Amino acid sequence: MKKAVAVLLGVCLTVLTAGTTFAGTWTHKAPAGSGYEDSGDFYWFYIKDNGKYANKEWVKDKNIWYWIDEYSSLPAVAGASPDGYLFDGNGVYIDMSDNRRYLTQELYNQLSLGMSFDDAVSILGKPHEISSRSVYSVQSETFTDETYVWYGEKAESNAYVVFTNGAISDYSAYWYSMDGGTYPPVEDGASV
Repeated sequence: MKKAVAVLLGVCLTVLTAGTTFAGTWTHKAPAGSGYEDSGDFYWFYIKDNGKYANKEWVKDKNIWYWIDEYSSLPAVAGASPDGYLFDGNGVYIDMSDNRRYLTQELYNQLSLGMSFDDAVSILGKPHEISSRSVYSVQSETFTDETYVWYGEKAESNAYVVFTNGAISDYSAYWYSMDGGTYPPVEDGASV
């Protein structure tokens, strides 16, 4: 009986962990034949404990889930994995259950210059990614610029919203068409 329970437990653990990597090593060394061998330190690759490169799968490192693309690297741009989950420009899983919404033109068109961060979040939901943050001074006044990114479903669109001292100072969005082209937002009043 104990042997049967042990075997059943082993089978259950195998099924539950299939396709999921729990530990490994990050490296800049590309897999042989990938075409990225001379990419220097630009791309990150993940080698699993079994010595194989992760490829088209999620890996978990230090409690953060990362998407590894078909080139065995962290993607350089945001996207959606084949299982439909969104990842940011660093390959990090975006938890859409945490007061986040997919970007739509309808939501984007409600933004306006001077709007507060809290007001923008009430419209767009929690940001999907922070793109940049800088603090600078002009004469005796200090400014903080923060650029946040929101993505559409499957990352087919994105909006970059710049907040200066907590208020929108610039914003732009791109909507990707099915033929691979882009077209700018409908609403004027922001940089495109």
